[in-house]
Amino acid sequence: MMEGTVNGQRYAYVHIKVTFPFGLATLLESIEYDDEDGGEVVTDMSGMPAGYVPGEYSGTCKTEMAFSDAHRFEETAAASGGFYNMSPTPVTVTYGHPASGQSLITDVLEVKWTKRSKGNSKGDKMLKRSFEGVLTKPILSNGIPALTR
Repeated sequence: MMEGTVNGQRYAYVHIKVTFPFGLATLLESIEYDDEDGGEVVTDMSGMPAGYVPGEYSGTCKTEMAFSDAHRFEETAAASGGFYNMSPTPVTVTYGHPASGQSLITDVLEVKWTKRSKGNSKGDKMLKRSFEGVLTKPILSNGIPALTR
C-alpha cells in the first residue's frame, strides 16, 4: 500500500475539513501549521554528545480563506472586542474520506491569532484574507498531545 493511499485512493485536499471559531470553512485556500520542541543536544568537554536537553515547545498556524469566510471570522472576533482581543481559539483539521475506506485523522490546534493580512489584485477571481497565529498548547493528533511533560 502506498503512503496516503487507502484502497487506491489518496488523501486529497478535497477531503480536508477545517473548523474555526465561526464554524466550518467553506472556501479555504490553504492552512499550514507546524510545531517543534526546541531542544538541543549538549556536548561534554571533549565536544562529544552527552545528552539531549528539552527546549520550549512552539508552533504556528497560517491560513488563507475567501473573503466570505474571513468576514465570518471577523464577526466572531468582534464579539470578543476585536481581532487581537480574542482568546486562543480552537481550530480543528480533519483529513480523510471514510466512504472510501480512509481513517479520519483529526488535529486540534489552539491558536492565538497575531496577524491578519488583507490585499487583492486586479484579476483576482476571489477576494482572500490571510491570518497567522501561534499555538498556545501542543497539537492534539487523534486525541494524543504532541508533547507532555
